[in-house]
Amino acid sequence: MADFFLYVGLFVVAFLYATVGHGGGSGYIAVFSLVNFPVEKIPAFSLGLNIIVSGIGALRFYSRRLLDVPSLLRIIVFSMPSAFLGASLKVEREILSKVIGLVLIFSAFRLFMKVGNDGKNQSFKNKIDLPYGFLLGSSIGFLSGMTGVGGGIFLSPVLIIFRIMEPIRTAALSSAFILLNSIVGIIPRVGKLNIGDVKNILIFALIVLVGGYLGNYMTLNKFSQDTVKKLLAVVLIIAGTKLLIF
Repeated sequence: MADFFLYVGLFVVAFLYATVGHGGGSGYIAVFSLVNFPVEKIPAFSLGLNIIVSGIGALRFYSRRLLDVPSLLRIIVFSMPSAFLGASLKVEREILSKVIGLVLIFSAFRLFMKVGNDGKNQSFKNKIDLPYGFLLGSSIGFLSGMTGVGGGIFLSPVLIIFRIMEPIRTAALSSAFILLNSIVGIIPRVGKLNIGDVKNILIFALIVLVGGYLGNYMTLNKFSQDTVKKLLAVVLIIAGTKLLIF
């Protein structure tokens, strides 16, 4: 029964997060924690699944010419060193996580209120200049490093709420941003895995591959911009609740 819940949970997380360009890292952590998965292996497994789902999204968004690579580079060049700095600081992470959890939930309600309010006359820039790249990259990277939460969960609501990028392009940028950060984050954690984990890795990878592909397909072909905003709000509530509880 625990395995069934785990498989269904991973599929649902991959599908839901992929619809907004996210990898599902915070969702996987919650699912693994609920089924008493070995704690020391949760970060590596979650990041690995994150790479698969965000990688699918990044490639498919790029193929549709929705991913603005220059904007991505302007953020990532500042976020990576800032994440390292944030991870190096000694802070009361439990208190910080709860504060950020509340901020994410507040952002979710802001997104719900904006559904249907972004008319055609309210344009998005759909690109990130260097000053914005510095501001977003350094602050989001710093928060990500301190909390251990993927930066995409902070990046997406900022880009939409402040009308920097429309929802579909926000999803594209977030997927690539999360992919690159997850690759960097998993490198020091690979050593905690062993040959006995291969079976689980393959099963989990297949589940999130299917879920992630279907979620991305729905965003590219079926969902409206408002639907993407609603789904992002749901993802933010899940991530915020995870920070408050786990």
